[in-house]
Amino acid sequence: DIDIKFLTGWNKYLNSIMQTQSTANQHKNLKCILNNAIRLGIIKSSPYNVFSIDRGKSKERDFLTDKELEIFENIKPLSKLESIVKDMYLCAVYTGLRYSDLTSITPQNFRVENGIIYISVTMQKTSKPLNVPVSEMFKGKAVPIFKKYESGINDLFFHTSNQVANKVLKTLSNRYGINKPLTMHTARHTTAMYLLNCGGRIELVSSILGH
Repeated sequence: DIDIKFLTGWNKYLNSIMQTQSTANQHKNLKCILNNAIRLGIIKSSPYNVFSIDRGKSKERDFLTDKELEIFENIKPLSKLESIVKDMYLCAVYTGLRYSDLTSITPQNFRVENGIIYISVTMQKTSKPLNVPVSEMFKGKAVPIFKKYESGINDLFFHTSNQVANKVLKTLSNRYGINKPLTMHTARHTTAMYLLNCGGRIELVSSILGH
């Protein structure tokens, strides 16, 4: 099967025998073939949804390992802003929601069906509906964080900008020795890898991430 494991191995092999631009061209050719297969109904989704080709270099998107995520979960914030940004980042990881959707959630976006807590949103980027089973992902870790913010305000989350949040994330990652570029966007890459490692199908992961 052509999956994320195959692409990772193939990428390493290509980089061992050719220049990075040539590697990127090989990936682009394969990506085109897979996109055509999707249009013909042969496959439902492409592993390139979680593997990117950027500026002539093929690379896996940045994501946190289980150990790095555990380090981040145990961060002790030094200010209210750091506490809020930590919660925002973890909820982005635990749900796969984009920053724009995460910061527009209200209590009305939550519903319970058959004992499962969902967040139901219309994605701002695509205008498509999305239902995220938050109590079923990452052992429901997002639920108690959301509950901290559910009373007394309209938007469940926060009125800090994406740029400010990313600046705080950089400070936290440097302080705790997480040597990866943490941003609100790359939180979704951690979501994708977690779901794939748990045996989730690529089409399911793509659906949850709103691709």
